[in-house]
Amino acid sequence: VWLPYAWTPSVVGPGQHITFTMAYATRFVGVHTQGRTLTVGSVAEYVTMYEVLVSMDGVTWENALSREWKNKSFPGNNDSVGITTAYLEAARNGISVRLWPWRKSPSWQPRPVIA
Repeated sequence: VWLPYAWTPSVVGPGQHITFTMAYATRFVGVHTQGRTLTVGSVAEYVTMYEVLVSMDGVTWENALSREWKNKSFPGNNDSVGITTAYLEAARNGISVRLWPWRKSPSWQPRPVIA
C-alpha cells in the first residue's frame, strides 16, 4: 500500500537526489515510482524521468541503463496516482542506489526493486 506521503528535498534546485543504502550488497533490478497523492487543494506532483546510479561503496557511482529506453533515462510517472515500474537493462549489484530525478523540485515515492 502506498502512502499519501512523498519524498521532497528540503532545498529546491538542481542536483537533488535520494539514496537508498542497504546493509549488504544487493541485486537491484528496477524501480517502482509514484507521485505525491493528491489531497484537497494540492497540486499533482510527480517525476516523469530520472537516472539510476549504483555504488558498491557509496563513493564511486555508475549509471544503470533503462531496459525500456536503452539509455540512462528511466521513465517515471505521468500522474500522481499511478505506480510505474522501470527495469534496469541488466541487474546491478551494489550497496547503494541513487535516484536522480529530472526535475528541480521533485516530490515522489521511489522504491528500489531487488532480486
